[in-house]
Amino acid sequence: MKKYIINNTNNLTFQTRDKADEYAEEVLKLKKYIITDKVSNQIWEYELTKTGYKYRISSLQASSSKYGKCKCCGKHVSEVFLQDEARYLKYEENEEIDNGYTCHRCNNYVGHKECLEAKRR
Repeated sequence: MKKYIINNTNNLTFQTRDKADEYAEEVLKLKKYIITDKVSNQIWEYELTKTGYKYRISSLQASSSKYGKCKCCGKHVSEVFLQDEARYLKYEENEEIDNGYTCHRCNNYVGHKECLEAKRR
């Protein structure tokens, strides 16, 4: 069942979130986009920065009482968000050049959406 949709793309649907993400970035060439799970209504916001980083942020649908205080400002959070960071990497292996995203030396934070967005590189 195709349940992931890239918002504002005339209802293109995909079986996995990764496929929707790949299509939005590589085919549609989007730098900022939202993917929604049509079944659970979970939303993921993506942004690719000019510095080579890619961010995915989504609500954990709970407060600080479950996930702790904001990792950026240390204050209580009524709706905790998770931000994943990845960086673009181009490398050579067996005389072939390859590229993609890695989470190596990247950060993942939970906290206020505004605080997390301010931490982006």
